[in-house]
Amino acid sequence: MRLSTLRLASLRAATLFAIASSLSLGTVMCSSSSSPGGAEPANLADGTFRGVFTGTNDLAGTAELVVAAGGGAGSTASLRPRAGGAGPYTVSGRLALNVAGLGPIDVTGTLDLATGAVAFSGTVLGAPVSFSGRYEGGVIRGELVTPLGRGPLALTNEELGGVRVHCGTFEGSARGRVGAIVTGTRAAAVFASADGRVAGGEGTIDGPLVTFTLEPEGSATGTLGAGQLTGSWSFAGGSGAFAATESACSALTPPAVDADAGADADAGADAGPTPGDAGPPGAPETVYTLPSGVDVGHLTVAGGRVVYSVGHPYFTQKRELAAVGVDGTAPATIVPVNDPQTTPLRAVAGVTVLGARVYWLAAGGGSELSLWSAPDAGGAPSDHGVVHGGLADDYIAGVPLLVNDGASLFVSAYGSSGSAIRSFDGSGASIATFSDEDELVGPHGILLDGANLLFGDFTGLRQIAKTLAGGTTTLVPKASYGQFDTVTNIVADADAIYFASRETSAAKLWRRPRSGGAIEPVIAAYPGLLRGLTLVGQHLYFVLRPAGGGQQGPAASNLVRVAKSATNATPTTVGPANLHDVATDGTWVYYGAGAQIRRVRDGS
Repeated sequence: MRLSTLRLASLRAATLFAIASSLSLGTVMCSSSSSPGGAEPANLADGTFRGVFTGTNDLAGTAELVVAAGGGAGSTASLRPRAGGAGPYTVSGRLALNVAGLGPIDVTGTLDLATGAVAFSGTVLGAPVSFSGRYEGGVIRGELVTPLGRGPLALTNEELGGVRVHCGTFEGSARGRVGAIVTGTRAAAVFASADGRVAGGEGTIDGPLVTFTLEPEGSATGTLGAGQLTGSWSFAGGSGAFAATESACSALTPPAVDADAGADADAGADAGPTPGDAGPPGAPETVYTLPSGVDVGHLTVAGGRVVYSVGHPYFTQKRELAAVGVDGTAPATIVPVNDPQTTPLRAVAGVTVLGARVYWLAAGGGSELSLWSAPDAGGAPSDHGVVHGGLADDYIAGVPLLVNDGASLFVSAYGSSGSAIRSFDGSGASIATFSDEDELVGPHGILLDGANLLFGDFTGLRQIAKTLAGGTTTLVPKASYGQFDTVTNIVADADAIYFASRETSAAKLWRRPRSGGAIEPVIAAYPGLLRGLTLVGQHLYFVLRPAGGGQQGPAASNLVRVAKSATNATPTTVGPANLHDVATDGTWVYYGAGAQIRRVRDGS
């Protein structure tokens, strides 16, 4: 279920939002000094509210809520504007986040018109989702907290007329996510940066011109066009441009809430999209062609950019990292190609973006794995030292050995000197280690799953707390999927955990329901290699390469997809692809095809 997806460059404290880490979102998001009571707020408390969210860890999303006076979400008598009625109102509706396969999140809560306080909550992946904020004059603003990240959420009552929700990104001296709501008379905006800073504010509309005042300081000015809002931002010495469109929100928007009856909690199987191959994938698009002509290696999507390693063969002893916008603009070098004579055997073995830095794993000296990082805007690399001696043979292809949760890094390493899963903080300093001394045997693929880390080793598919302490739980014993299989890739959503396993002559893809029970084969065993598993909507995307030729194999490897609900299915071919990573921002799937970075839109 991993979004994506959504992963950003930093907003420096000296040049941007200048929000102290102790500053609460309640302060950021509540600017008006007017009373929450009075005729206008009461008139606009009932009805359907639409909103937009941006948050830490590259989260973004939309919301649709019904606020009802008196009888609750099931009442139809009081959903039109009222002239009074201060007191508790019920809140019900759905959130949608840019996390692949997550689906709508149902929430319920209250709005107290006497104080303006608004609170609602729900559950995702077994963890709580909560909102705390306030209501004034048809607008709800506050902080949304999820197990995947937190940030500002703003909503507007449709009674204000002509509500349009825009989602997008900002660039310049910093990068991040932006969301905006525009009505006929009012506007609101929310911003989130890579280093966890957030800001929000309201705006005025003068024809096509929208001007926002952002807190604690700064402003943004935009021009409305056909389904889009573009303009510039300025915060505490930093500046740049932003662009947001209504269409960009479409992949995040939950199913509509019935404004006359509240959220339909009993809609059943007909309420959402039908699992399965609901539509063909779009035609692949070329995002960027590497000028070196060398194949694309590891890649990830973060902050509106594809960050990638250039796939120099390991034995050329070259390392190189770069980035390009998801629309193919603003190519940039992060780490230039090294001199193999002075920096030998530094092939990239995994890449991720945390805060304002790109982290990668590199093989050096032939038998060790080291953790490196560099500023995401480019600069001198930092060597954080040897992570673990030894290196598995899968480091070249799309097996996730390095992941992060927005605060910490997690590394899976297995080689001749033993096994280890290790965690590091944002500076690259070691936090904890789980090793073969703790009954870990040959870990390969890993996945962050809420408060836990999932991993596959030679004993099965297992789970451990992110603290790497407190023991493990075996979710699927190895005998269930193959005594000689290795787990290479893992993804998950609210319904199930999906994992790929490899034996000598076949690749397999399994589904393990969250509720437990027997695993199910998603595809028939494939005579070859499976790499780069990702989940978008109702589909799993991955790369298949026929057997033969080892890691480099024959040329005929392809990106394919299959319905996540399928059983023993034959995947649908999307097009040629490198046997490597596949990434998503929740709407597009990004992958390498030779020297090109390509993307395809899911057809769900």
